[in-house]
Amino acid sequence: MYAIESIHPVPAAWLRASDLAPFVPAYARRLVERRYAANTVRMYVYGVAHFARWMRRCRVDVRDLADEVVQRFIDEHLPRCSCPSPVQRCRHQVRAALRQLLITLVDAGVLVSSRQPDAIEDQLAHFDAHMRQAMGLAETTRVRRLSVVRSLLQFRLTGDAGSDATTLPSSDELRRFIAQELSRVSPASASSLAGALRGYLCARQRFVARAAGMPVFATPAGGALSLSGVHHVFARLRDQLGWRARGEHARPRIHDLRHTMVVRRVQRWNEDGASIDHAMFWLCTYLGHANISDTYWYLTGTPELMESVGVRFERFVLQGSNHE
Repeated sequence: MYAIESIHPVPAAWLRASDLAPFVPAYARRLVERRYAANTVRMYVYGVAHFARWMRRCRVDVRDLADEVVQRFIDEHLPRCSCPSPVQRCRHQVRAALRQLLITLVDAGVLVSSRQPDAIEDQLAHFDAHMRQAMGLAETTRVRRLSVVRSLLQFRLTGDAGSDATTLPSSDELRRFIAQELSRVSPASASSLAGALRGYLCARQRFVARAAGMPVFATPAGGALSLSGVHHVFARLRDQLGWRARGEHARPRIHDLRHTMVVRRVQRWNEDGASIDHAMFWLCTYLGHANISDTYWYLTGTPELMESVGVRFERFVLQGSNHE
Protein backbone atom coordinates (compact mmCIF):
# COMPACT_ATOMS: atom_id res chain seq x y z
CA MET A 1 0.00 0.00 0.00
CA TYR A 2 2.15 2.81 -1.33
CA ALA A 3 -0.18 5.52 0.03
CA ILE A 4 0.26 4.23 3.58
CA GLU A 5 3.98 3.64 3.22
CA SER A 6 4.50 7.21 1.99
CA ILE A 7 3.57 8.77 5.33
CA HIS A 8 5.15 8.77 8.80
CA PRO A 9 5.18 5.36 10.59
CA VAL A 10 2.90 6.56 13.42
CA PRO A 11 -0.12 7.66 11.33
CA ALA A 12 0.64 4.78 8.94
CA ALA A 13 0.14 2.39 11.87
CA TRP A 14 -3.19 4.06 12.66
CA LEU A 15 -4.35 3.39 9.12
CA ARG A 16 -3.18 -0.24 9.04
CA ALA A 17 -5.04 -0.95 12.27
CA SER A 18 -8.29 0.58 11.02
CA ASP A 19 -11.22 -0.58 8.92
CA LEU A 20 -10.24 2.04 6.36
CA ALA A 21 -6.97 0.31 5.42
CA PRO A 22 -8.41 -1.70 2.47
CA PHE A 23 -9.78 1.46 0.86
CA VAL A 24 -6.68 3.66 1.09
CA PRO A 25 -5.17 2.51 -2.26
CA ALA A 26 -8.43 3.29 -4.09
CA TYR A 27 -8.63 6.58 -2.22
CA ALA A 28 -5.13 7.64 -3.28
CA ARG A 29 -5.72 6.40 -6.82
CA ARG A 30 -8.86 8.52 -7.04
CA LEU A 31 -6.91 11.63 -6.08
CA VAL A 32 -4.07 10.90 -8.51
CA GLU A 33 -6.52 10.30 -11.38
CA ARG A 34 -8.02 13.71 -10.67
CA ARG A 35 -4.56 15.29 -10.89
CA TYR A 36 -4.14 16.18 -7.25
CA ALA A 37 -0.55 17.19 -6.52
CA ALA A 38 1.58 14.50 -4.83
CA ASN A 39 2.00 16.59 -1.68
CA THR A 40 -1.76 17.18 -1.50
CA VAL A 41 -2.38 13.43 -1.73
CA ARG A 42 0.02 12.87 1.19
CA MET A 43 -1.66 15.57 3.28
CA TYR A 44 -5.06 14.05 2.58
CA VAL A 45 -3.82 10.59 3.59
CA TYR A 46 -2.55 12.12 6.84
CA GLY A 47 -6.05 13.51 7.38
CA VAL A 48 -7.62 10.10 6.77
CA ALA A 49 -5.12 8.49 9.17
CA HIS A 50 -6.07 10.98 11.87
CA PHE A 51 -9.74 10.23 11.27
CA ALA A 52 -9.04 6.48 11.34
CA ARG A 53 -7.49 6.78 14.81
CA TRP A 54 -10.49 8.73 16.06
CA MET A 55 -12.90 6.19 14.53
CA ARG A 56 -11.16 3.33 16.33
CA ARG A 57 -11.08 5.12 19.68
CA CYS A 58 -14.76 6.08 19.38
CA ARG A 59 -15.70 2.66 17.97
CA VAL A 60 -17.26 4.06 14.82
CA ASP A 61 -17.91 1.40 12.20
CA VAL A 62 -16.97 2.22 8.61
CA ARG A 63 -20.52 1.35 7.52
CA ASP A 64 -21.87 4.06 9.82
CA LEU A 65 -19.84 6.86 8.28
CA ALA A 66 -21.79 9.86 7.04
CA ASP A 67 -21.48 13.62 6.74
CA GLU A 68 -22.69 14.00 10.33
CA VAL A 69 -19.92 11.75 11.65
CA VAL A 70 -17.28 13.69 9.72
CA GLN A 71 -18.66 16.96 11.03
CA ARG A 72 -18.55 15.65 14.60
CA PHE A 73 -14.88 14.76 14.15
CA ILE A 74 -14.12 18.24 12.79
CA ASP A 75 -16.16 20.20 15.33
CA GLU A 76 -15.59 18.16 18.48
CA HIS A 77 -12.25 16.41 18.11
CA LEU A 78 -10.01 18.76 16.13
CA PRO A 79 -10.30 21.77 18.50
CA ARG A 80 -9.21 19.60 21.46
CA CYS A 81 -6.96 17.16 19.59
CA SER A 82 -4.00 15.81 21.57
CA CYS A 83 -3.04 13.03 19.16
CA PRO A 84 0.74 12.51 18.79
CA SER A 85 2.52 14.24 15.92
CA PRO A 86 2.72 14.21 13.01
CA VAL A 87 -1.02 14.72 12.59
CA GLN A 88 -3.20 16.72 10.22
CA ARG A 89 -5.33 19.22 12.18
CA CYS A 90 -6.15 21.80 9.50
CA ARG A 91 -9.95 21.92 9.29
CA HIS A 92 -9.94 22.87 5.64
CA GLN A 93 -7.57 20.06 4.65
CA VAL A 94 -9.28 17.47 6.83
CA ARG A 95 -12.74 18.34 5.54
CA ALA A 96 -11.58 18.10 1.93
CA ALA A 97 -9.75 14.81 2.61
CA LEU A 98 -12.75 13.20 4.31
CA ARG A 99 -15.10 14.43 1.61
CA GLN A 100 -13.08 12.40 -0.89
CA LEU A 101 -13.01 9.46 1.52
CA LEU A 102 -16.82 9.30 1.68
CA ILE A 103 -17.02 9.38 -2.10
CA THR A 104 -14.46 6.56 -2.31
CA LEU A 105 -16.50 4.46 0.12
CA VAL A 106 -19.67 5.10 -1.89
CA ASP A 107 -17.86 4.02 -5.07
CA ALA A 108 -16.67 0.87 -3.26
CA GLY A 109 -20.24 0.00 -2.27
CA VAL A 110 -19.57 0.31 1.47
CA LEU A 111 -21.80 3.36 1.83
CA VAL A 112 -25.00 4.29 0.08
CA SER A 113 -25.21 7.96 -0.77
CA SER A 114 -28.40 9.59 0.48
CA ARG A 115 -27.71 12.81 -1.37
CA GLN A 116 -29.22 12.42 -4.82
CA PRO A 117 -26.36 10.81 -6.76
CA ASP A 118 -28.64 10.80 -9.81
CA ALA A 119 -28.94 14.59 -9.56
CA ILE A 120 -25.20 14.92 -10.13
CA GLU A 121 -25.25 12.67 -13.17
CA ASP A 122 -28.27 14.55 -14.51
CA GLN A 123 -26.46 17.87 -14.15
CA LEU A 124 -23.35 16.48 -15.85
CA ALA A 125 -25.39 15.02 -18.71
CA HIS A 126 -27.08 18.38 -19.34
CA PHE A 127 -23.76 20.21 -19.23
CA ASP A 128 -22.06 17.72 -21.54
CA ALA A 129 -24.89 18.01 -24.07
CA HIS A 130 -24.63 21.80 -23.94
CA MET A 131 -20.86 21.73 -24.48
CA ARG A 132 -21.20 19.31 -27.37
CA GLN A 133 -24.23 20.76 -29.16
CA ALA A 134 -24.18 24.48 -28.35
CA MET A 135 -20.44 25.07 -27.92
CA GLY A 136 -18.96 22.37 -30.16
CA LEU A 137 -16.16 21.57 -27.70
CA ALA A 138 -13.79 18.67 -28.27
CA GLU A 139 -14.17 15.55 -26.16
CA THR A 140 -10.91 16.15 -24.27
CA THR A 141 -12.07 19.63 -23.26
CA ARG A 142 -15.49 18.32 -22.23
CA VAL A 143 -13.94 15.59 -20.09
CA ARG A 144 -11.73 18.11 -18.26
CA ARG A 145 -14.64 20.45 -17.61
CA LEU A 146 -16.93 17.63 -16.49
CA SER A 147 -14.27 16.54 -13.99
CA VAL A 148 -14.20 20.03 -12.47
CA VAL A 149 -17.99 20.28 -12.31
CA ARG A 150 -18.30 16.80 -10.79
CA SER A 151 -15.87 17.86 -8.06
CA LEU A 152 -17.93 21.02 -7.47
CA LEU A 153 -21.20 19.10 -7.14
CA GLN A 154 -19.66 16.50 -4.84
CA PHE A 155 -18.10 19.32 -2.81
CA ARG A 156 -21.56 20.80 -2.33
CA LEU A 157 -23.21 17.51 -1.39
CA THR A 158 -20.65 16.67 1.26
CA GLY A 159 -19.96 20.21 2.46
CA ASP A 160 -21.01 21.94 5.65
CA ALA A 161 -24.42 22.97 4.38
CA GLY A 162 -25.23 19.73 2.60
CA SER A 163 -26.48 21.62 -0.45
CA ASP A 164 -28.84 20.28 -3.09
CA ALA A 165 -27.09 19.61 -6.40
CA THR A 166 -30.21 20.67 -8.31
CA THR A 167 -29.76 24.29 -7.22
CA LEU A 168 -27.13 26.80 -8.27
CA PRO A 169 -24.12 27.09 -5.96
CA SER A 170 -23.99 30.14 -3.74
CA SER A 171 -21.15 32.65 -4.01
CA ASP A 172 -19.78 31.38 -0.69
CA GLU A 173 -19.77 27.77 -1.90
CA LEU A 174 -17.98 28.84 -5.08
CA ARG A 175 -15.35 30.76 -3.12
CA ARG A 176 -14.65 27.79 -0.84
CA PHE A 177 -14.51 25.35 -3.75
CA ILE A 178 -12.18 27.58 -5.76
CA ALA A 179 -9.93 28.07 -2.72
CA GLN A 180 -9.72 24.30 -2.28
CA GLU A 181 -8.93 23.70 -5.95
CA LEU A 182 -6.36 26.47 -6.21
CA SER A 183 -4.50 25.00 -3.25
CA ARG A 184 -3.76 21.85 -5.23
CA VAL A 185 -3.45 22.87 -8.89
CA SER A 186 -0.70 24.66 -10.76
CA PRO A 187 -1.12 28.29 -11.87
CA ALA A 188 -1.35 27.06 -15.46
CA SER A 189 -4.41 24.97 -14.55
CA ALA A 190 -6.18 27.88 -12.85
CA SER A 191 -7.45 29.26 -16.17
CA SER A 192 -8.89 25.83 -17.06
CA LEU A 193 -10.64 25.74 -13.70
CA ALA A 194 -12.10 29.20 -14.27
CA GLY A 195 -13.22 28.30 -17.79
CA ALA A 196 -14.96 25.14 -16.61
CA LEU A 197 -16.82 26.92 -13.81
CA ARG A 198 -17.78 29.87 -16.00
CA GLY A 199 -19.07 27.55 -18.72
CA TYR A 200 -21.07 25.48 -16.24
CA LEU A 201 -22.67 28.47 -14.52
CA CYS A 202 -23.70 29.99 -17.85
CA ALA A 203 -25.11 26.68 -19.09
CA ARG A 204 -26.74 25.97 -15.73
CA GLN A 205 -29.05 28.95 -16.14
CA ARG A 206 -30.37 27.37 -19.33
CA PHE A 207 -31.60 24.22 -17.64
CA VAL A 208 -32.66 25.52 -14.24
CA ALA A 209 -35.70 23.56 -13.09
CA ARG A 210 -38.99 25.22 -13.99
CA ALA A 211 -41.99 25.20 -11.70
CA ALA A 212 -45.57 26.43 -11.75
CA GLY A 213 -45.83 30.06 -10.74
CA MET A 214 -42.18 30.74 -11.53
CA PRO A 215 -41.58 34.35 -12.69
CA VAL A 216 -40.87 34.97 -16.38
CA PHE A 217 -37.77 37.02 -15.57
CA ALA A 218 -36.06 35.02 -12.86
CA THR A 219 -32.79 34.94 -10.97
CA PRO A 220 -30.42 32.00 -11.67
CA ALA A 221 -31.89 30.30 -8.58
CA GLY A 222 -35.42 30.64 -9.95
CA GLY A 223 -36.62 33.49 -7.73
CA ALA A 224 -38.23 36.74 -8.77
CA LEU A 225 -36.04 39.71 -9.63
CA SER A 226 -36.21 42.51 -7.08
CA LEU A 227 -37.04 46.01 -8.31
CA SER A 228 -34.02 47.48 -6.56
CA GLY A 229 -31.77 44.82 -8.09
CA VAL A 230 -33.03 45.57 -11.59
CA HIS A 231 -32.46 49.31 -11.15
CA HIS A 232 -28.99 48.72 -9.70
CA VAL A 233 -27.89 46.56 -12.64
CA PHE A 234 -29.41 49.00 -15.13
CA ALA A 235 -27.60 51.95 -13.53
CA ARG A 236 -24.31 50.08 -13.62
CA LEU A 237 -24.71 49.14 -17.29
CA ARG A 238 -25.79 52.68 -18.14
CA ASP A 239 -22.64 54.12 -16.57
CA GLN A 240 -20.37 51.51 -18.15
CA LEU A 241 -21.79 52.13 -21.63
CA GLY A 242 -21.78 55.89 -21.25
CA TRP A 243 -25.45 56.40 -22.11
CA ARG A 244 -26.55 60.03 -22.23
CA ALA A 245 -30.07 61.36 -21.77
CA ARG A 246 -31.73 63.15 -24.68
CA GLY A 247 -34.94 64.21 -22.94
CA GLU A 248 -35.99 66.02 -19.81
CA HIS A 249 -34.38 63.62 -17.37
CA ALA A 250 -30.77 63.87 -16.21
CA ARG A 251 -30.06 60.20 -16.89
CA PRO A 252 -31.66 57.53 -19.08
CA ARG A 253 -34.26 55.42 -17.27
CA ILE A 254 -35.41 51.84 -17.80
CA HIS A 255 -38.66 53.30 -19.16
CA ASP A 256 -36.63 55.20 -21.77
CA LEU A 257 -35.06 51.94 -22.90
CA ARG A 258 -38.51 50.35 -23.20
CA HIS A 259 -39.78 53.36 -25.15
CA THR A 260 -36.85 53.23 -27.56
CA MET A 261 -37.37 49.51 -28.13
CA VAL A 262 -41.05 50.03 -29.02
CA VAL A 263 -40.31 52.94 -31.36
CA ARG A 264 -37.57 51.03 -33.21
CA ARG A 265 -39.72 47.91 -33.44
CA VAL A 266 -42.73 49.71 -34.92
CA GLN A 267 -40.46 51.64 -37.28
CA ARG A 268 -39.05 48.36 -38.54
CA TRP A 269 -42.52 46.90 -39.02
CA ASN A 270 -43.61 50.01 -40.90
CA GLU A 271 -40.54 49.92 -43.16
CA ASP A 272 -41.09 46.22 -43.87
CA GLY A 273 -44.71 46.84 -44.84
CA ALA A 274 -46.08 44.69 -42.02
CA SER A 275 -49.68 44.95 -40.86
CA ILE A 276 -49.43 47.55 -38.10
CA ASP A 277 -52.84 46.70 -36.67
CA HIS A 278 -51.90 43.04 -36.35
CA ALA A 279 -48.47 43.89 -34.94
CA MET A 280 -49.98 46.24 -32.38
CA PHE A 281 -52.01 43.38 -30.91
CA TRP A 282 -48.85 41.41 -30.12
CA LEU A 283 -47.01 44.49 -28.94
CA CYS A 284 -49.86 45.33 -26.55
CA THR A 285 -49.60 41.85 -25.03
CA TYR A 286 -45.81 42.07 -24.74
CA LEU A 287 -45.92 45.48 -23.05
CA GLY A 288 -48.68 44.43 -20.67
CA HIS A 289 -51.01 47.26 -21.65
CA ALA A 290 -54.57 46.91 -20.35
CA ASN A 291 -55.94 48.82 -23.36
CA ILE A 292 -54.62 48.59 -26.89
CA SER A 293 -55.23 52.33 -27.24
CA ASP A 294 -52.23 52.80 -24.92
CA THR A 295 -50.12 50.94 -27.46
CA TYR A 296 -51.47 52.91 -30.41
CA TRP A 297 -50.30 56.06 -28.63
CA TYR A 298 -46.82 55.34 -29.96
CA LEU A 299 -48.09 56.04 -33.49
CA THR A 300 -49.40 59.49 -32.58
CA GLY A 301 -47.18 60.54 -29.70
CA THR A 302 -43.79 59.82 -31.21
CA PRO A 303 -42.37 62.15 -33.89
CA GLU A 304 -40.30 59.41 -35.53
CA LEU A 305 -43.34 57.19 -36.04
CA MET A 306 -45.58 60.06 -37.08
CA GLU A 307 -43.12 60.81 -39.87
CA SER A 308 -42.99 57.18 -40.99
CA VAL A 309 -46.75 56.78 -40.90
CA GLY A 310 -47.15 60.11 -42.73
CA VAL A 311 -44.84 59.02 -45.54
CA ARG A 312 -46.71 55.75 -45.87
CA PHE A 313 -50.07 57.51 -45.92
CA GLU A 314 -48.82 59.95 -48.55
CA ARG A 315 -47.64 57.03 -50.70
CA PHE A 316 -51.06 55.40 -50.32
CA VAL A 317 -52.83 58.60 -51.40
CA LEU A 318 -50.55 59.03 -54.41
CA GLN A 319 -51.09 55.43 -55.50
CA GLY A 320 -54.82 55.96 -55.23
CA SER A 321 -54.71 59.10 -57.37
CA ASN A 322 -52.81 57.26 -60.10
CA HIS A 323 -55.70 54.82 -60.47
CA GLU A 324 -58.23 57.59 -60.98
